[in-house]
Formats: sequence, C-alpha cells, structure tokens
Amino acid sequence: RRGKEIRDMVSALIEEKMKSPQVSGRDLVTRSLIERYVLETLKCDIRILDSNGAKGFEVLGLEKEGAWDRKGFHFYGFIDRVDSFIPGVVRVVDYKTGTVLDGEKHMPDAASAQKVVDALFAKDTADSRRPKIAFQMFLYDRFMENSGFSGKLDNAVYHMVSLPSAGVVSMFGNGAREVFDEGMMSGVDSLLDEISSTQVGFSHASDTDSCKFCDFKNICGR
Repeated sequence: RRGKEIRDMVSALIEEKMKSPQVSGRDLVTRSLIERYVLETLKCDIRILDSNGAKGFEVLGLEKEGAWDRKGFHFYGFIDRVDSFIPGVVRVVDYKTGTVLDGEKHMPDAASAQKVVDALFAKDTADSRRPKIAFQMFLYDRFMENSGFSGKLDNAVYHMVSLPSAGVVSMFGNGAREVFDEGMMSGVDSLLDEISSTQVGFSHASDTDSCKFCDFKNICGR
C-alpha cells in the first residue's frame, strides 16, 4: 500500500548519491531493481511476523560496525542488519544479490554444519565453491559478542534472487550452531597459526582462477 512512497524514497536517495536532479539512463534500471528488493524484503518480513504471531519487530542496527581480534589479527566490517522478531532473540542478517551456495543459508543439523566447515577450510578448493558467506556470518557473530552482547543470536541470509520463492529461514537447525561455531573457531585458529608461521612456506593454488584477483600474482612467479 505504500509502494509509491517507497519508490519516491528510493529515487530521492539515488538522486542524492548521484548528485543529480533526476534519475535517468541506466540508473532507471538500478532504481527499479532496488525498489523490487525493498518490496520483497518487506513482504518477507511480514511473512516472518505472521509466522511468529507478532505485530512488529525491532531494528537494532543497520550497517553496524564491528571488530574482533584473534591471535594478533584484526577483523573489521559492517553487519547489514541486526533485528529482533522474537523477544530475547537477536538476529544477525546479511543481504546477498549474488551466488549463495547450498548449505550457506540453512544448516539443518550438525552433519550439514560440519560439511560447511570442512568445505570452507579445505585445501585448494575452487574459490567459487568455498562457503565464504558462512565465514562472514561467523565473524558477524564474533563482532556482536565483542561489542558486549551475550544473549541468544540467530542468523539469516536474505538472498534477493530466491527471496520471493524460498523466503528466509534461520541459518541453524537443531544442534548445528554448536558444531559450526566450534569447527569454525578451530579452523580459524589453525589458519591464523599457519599464516603466522615462519616454518610453513607459501604454495601455488591449484585453482588458477583464484589467481586473477590475487594481490600477489605479479610476484609469485605464476
């Protein structure tokens, strides 16, 4: 019912960012896409409200800044959205417009969570098959804990391409979070130890596609 109001807000924001008095050319396509994303997100949120018998939800943060230190390494980033639909449960949300691998949006049990952890830290996995979103969500949860939050966390990925048909479900099923968090912490610690070690040499990746965007491609000899 507020579609026109939303479209006007999107147009105004684009004009502000583009420093232009009107939206034109290719930006019209961008505007249309953003409008659709916003409306589909709201429809999804309404379905979640209905399924929980709730009349509203609370947005606790947008582009929430976070940091986490581990073994001398500093992780830093921004969480797309932090909200709460269920009293006592805070949800960490990430929006995705690109590819989302099977298992990254939902790990129904401990076995599926372990599979995601194994795939993330596997040696020489093609970059396109590594579940990076799962790692991102793991970091976001650490950001929340590091900010002083100690309550119950939930996670959700809003995959814009599949949102109208698949909707959004909790990222973790029964027993999955414990296995995921434990496996991720162990994997991250091992990886950071390896990066820091002067006894472990660097080696070429077998997947040459990952070399295309590597910061060291001009000095590694490949």
